Parts: sequence; C-alpha cells; structure tokens
Amino acid sequence: MTNVELIKACVDTVKNPERLAFAAGSKHEAEKAIHTQIMDILGLEEKPTHTQFQRAMRANGHEVFEILEEVLSQTFLESVDNNEFFRQFADVRNVALGDSIQFVLQDDGIVTVSEVSNGNWDIRRQKLEGGQAMQVKTKTYGAKMYGDFFDFVMERINFGTFITKVAQGFERHLNLIIANAFADAQNKLPAPFKVTGAYDEDKLLNLYDKVNAVSGSATIVGTRSALNKIVTEGNVDWIIPEQKQSMQQTGSVGYYKGMRLVQLPQVFKEGTFDFAYDDNKLMVIPASEQVKPVKVIIEGDALVREFTQNTDHQDQTLEYTFTTTYGAEVAFEGLFGTYDIK
Repeated sequence: MTNVELIKACVDTVKNPERLAFAAGSKHEAEKAIHTQIMDILGLEEKPTHTQFQRAMRANGHEVFEILEEVLSQTFLESVDNNEFFRQFADVRNVALGDSIQFVLQDDGIVTVSEVSNGNWDIRRQKLEGGQAMQVKTKTYGAKMYGDFFDFVMERINFGTFITKVAQGFERHLNLIIANAFADAQNKLPAPFKVTGAYDEDKLLNLYDKVNAVSGSATIVGTRSALNKIVTEGNVDWIIPEQKQSMQQTGSVGYYKGMRLVQLPQVFKEGTFDFAYDDNKLMVIPASEQVKPVKVIIEGDALVREFTQNTDHQDQTLEYTFTTTYGAEVAFEGLFGTYDIK
C-alpha cells in the first residue's frame, strides 16, 4: 500500500476498526499489514535487536515520523471531537501553526486560564465586558514514545493500542487544564451563586433558576459521584425505565426535572493520584448549542522530535517525542453556580 493508504489504515485502527477489519478480512490481518508496511519502510526484519532498530530509525525514521505525525494529528482531533464533554461545552478550533482566533463574548463574563510549567500551575483570571475579544494562548506539549513504538515493532502491542495511548495522553492533559480552570473560576462568584451544605433539592433548583435567569441557559455538571447524589438522595419514584437503563450504562439519568445533567471527565492532578474534580461538587453552568464556555485551540499538526545526541541519554539510546500545540480557556458569559455538598 502507498503511504497515503497506510495513513488511512492507521487512522482507521482508532476511528473505524470494524471497517478496517472488514476490508482486510480480520482485525489481525489489518494490524499485520500495517506492521509489515512500517517494517518495510524501516528496512527491518522481524524481531530486530535494539541496535538494529536504532540504526533503522536513523536511516529511515523520517518517513515513519511523517506517517506518525499525520496519524496522531487526526486521532487527537478525533478523540476530542468524540468526547461528550467537549461536544457539549467546548468550542474547538483547529488552526494552522502561527495563526490565532479571537473569541468575542456577547455578555460580561469571567475568563480563567491555566498553564502547566515544570509541574506548577500558572493561573490568571480576568473579567471581560460584553463585546470584548479574547484570544487563547497555546503551548507545545510532548509525550515520549520510544518504548511504546519499539513494543509495536516487536509486535508486543498493535498499532491501534500504541497510537491511542499517545492521543489519550494528550486528551487527559487537555482535560486537566480545563478542570483546573473550572475549579479556579468559582473564586470570583458572588455569594448567592455559591451553595454549601447537605444536599437539598430545593436549593439546587433555586441555584439552577438563578443561573438560567442571568445567563439564558443552564446545565448541571459534575463527576459521576457528584451527579449520583441528585438521584440517590432524592425521590426516585419518577424515574422511567429508559432513565434507569441510562443510569446503569452511563452513571447518569441525562435529565432531572427538566434540567440537563452532564458528566465531567475525571482526571488526576499532575503527578498525583488525587482527582482534579471534586466528587462532592455540582456546577450549574450556562451552556447550550450556542453558548460553549470552554474555548480550545489546537494549533498546527503533531510533530515527532528525535533526540540523537549522546548527551541526551548517557546510555546513548534514542528517544522520540510526539509534540503538539494547544491551549484552552474557560469563559463564562454571565454567571454560573456551584453547590458544595457536605
């Protein structure tokens, strides 16, 4: 197959594995064809040694890098596009490297930006007046891939597993940036939009109505555990069979007394096993098809950086790093509310 056909097959291992398996006869045959083609490009026989692998990558790695860059660019965008949270709340734009897009807020609002630098969060908050433009800053992030790619070459993992691990790593990091911005934005909320105490349905309904009145739309968001409190601590006699099935399959009933419920993608804080989102916090945010508070920019295509200097690794092994550039800001037009359940 040509490199164009190879890229399509590689992308399909993540996006359309059933179609790829059907075209090739089976999933195993499809994965085997991809592996064989990449090994041919590298000029490698089956089960190469580390030395043979490194020499092949020095000689022919650039062609493989171009294929991996294109595949990762497409799969990272696909993982974001298919994420329910991003579909509901994020305005995602893909722009050329060096380009920028300005988002214009129709109403007064709060903007929070979170950046990660050497494991530390750098947070800035500002108020924007209606009609004012905001621009999302982007940074380049990387994920090491030498070990996983060598495992693919040795057929310890298939290509779909390899590329999905990388794409999902970037997706989790993007979710973490957004989680931190959500958590910090509440510091600017006025007292009537912050509720604390034992769960009380009337208080939640009141908070929902406040956000809806001031912002024109409202959605309740929280982790699976947080949303579960709405159902388990209230009267559940009203739940219809379809909602019971949804609860069993997704952990949420979808709607509660006319209010839309959306589950947040839980992630760990950087370098810890602590959750980024509070399992005892509900947020009522203005969000609809027209109003999406999360602004995401993915800039340019993914690149593979090769470390070849002996000083990079004292044992003189190679390292390859996928890099991609993106940024996210959370901009609430109007106000949102929080309910800390104690």
